[in-house]
Amino acid sequence: MLALPFGRLALVTFVGLLAGCDSNPISSIKESLPTIPGITPEQTVDLPKVTPDSDIPIILSSNKQDTTFTVNGVTLDKAKFMKVLVPKTDLRITARAPCYRLKEQTTGPDGFGPSSQFNFLFSNWDRNTENRTKGCT
Repeated sequence: MLALPFGRLALVTFVGLLAGCDSNPISSIKESLPTIPGITPEQTVDLPKVTPDSDIPIILSSNKQDTTFTVNGVTLDKAKFMKVLVPKTDLRITARAPCYRLKEQTTGPDGFGPSSQFNFLFSNWDRNTENRTKGCT
């Protein structure tokens, strides 16, 4: 019987286990992650348009209710999450949540595509101290 020191035995066992594994374990991890579903053309019919020629659907989201979004100066409905059609041009997107300062993101025409998501996260650092007398805590 062949006697191997413990370290070599562990290494041989580990290599043997790897040989039986999937050749690309990362691909199986990626397949199990949730994905954000795309927006189909049928779903764009009722979406608000920033301009009459807007045809690219994007997603705007915030971690606060009643966030007012604007895209290139066009004010949209208050929401926490919304889909909107935008033109293939430079975008200036702003978000203002009650009691918080205005946040802004900009992108060029090559910086977004269908189903691109623009997230706005408001934290305590973003609170507007001037609004404390207006019921903001």
